[in-house]
Amino acid sequence: MILAVILTLFLLLTPRTLDDVPAQLDTRLNVELTKSEIEKIILDAAARHEINANRFLITAKCESSLRPRVIGDNGNSLGLFQIHLPSHPTVTREQAFNPVWASEWSAIKFRKNPYIWVCYKKLYGQENSQ
Repeated sequence: MILAVILTLFLLLTPRTLDDVPAQLDTRLNVELTKSEIEKIILDAAARHEINANRFLITAKCESSLRPRVIGDNGNSLGLFQIHLPSHPTVTREQAFNPVWASEWSAIKFRKNPYIWVCYKKLYGQENSQ
């Protein structure tokens, strides 16, 4: 019975689209995380969204060296996956810096098109070469 309740809650709370990424993820993490904790967050998001976990993790390592508060692209790209805020105006700085939220959001985007990440293109080639 308990397992059924947990599974139901998991299915209800697991985001399937960008609009479904729970707002409560914005404030869940305001603490320093170890690299292994960050890797687990990324791999868990990959599993939930049924994407290539290894490529997803390697993309994050390339983009940010797994530093959730890294800023790049002259201040326009933020967080683990270097979310480019001018291209995604509905994403806030706080969301981009939150490893859980950013991993969920990025997994959804990654499933649709991983080639939006420069690192992915560098690591795995251009979209038309596969």
